[in-house]
Amino acid sequence: DIVEKGAQSLVFVNTRRSSEAEAERVGTQLYPKLSTKEKKELARIAEKILDVLSSPTKQCKRLAECLKKRIAFHHAGLTHKQKDLIEENFREGKIKVQPGYDGEYGIPIFSEEDKRQQEEYIVQQKQVTLGDF
Repeated sequence: DIVEKGAQSLVFVNTRRSSEAEAERVGTQLYPKLSTKEKKELARIAEKILDVLSSPTKQCKRLAECLKKRIAFHHAGLTHKQKDLIEENFREGKIKVQPGYDGEYGIPIFSEEDKRQQEEYIVQQKQVTLGDF
């Protein structure tokens, strides 16, 4: 529903495995709605993910398949370069949904240049949490 309106979504889950499974689940719903042009562009991004390592792992291949469906998972098990590619393409609107996991804080994972946004998010989350009581 959110994606159909042209918006993006960050989804936070409890485990790395859950972020991957959620990306695959949602991806099956997004893929049929992609145009041929979008599929070609996403395939190029997926190839970049596979090229990060000299020999792509099972996780790399799983991420590449998700990217072809306009979704990506994000967690500490990815390489720094993979995270950078995901974050860049999410900011550019090419990736519409991003399930992620940050085991320590359960907060969105931003790159260093977005540190201010991360700090603002933490403050907002604390305000929401405190406001619930």
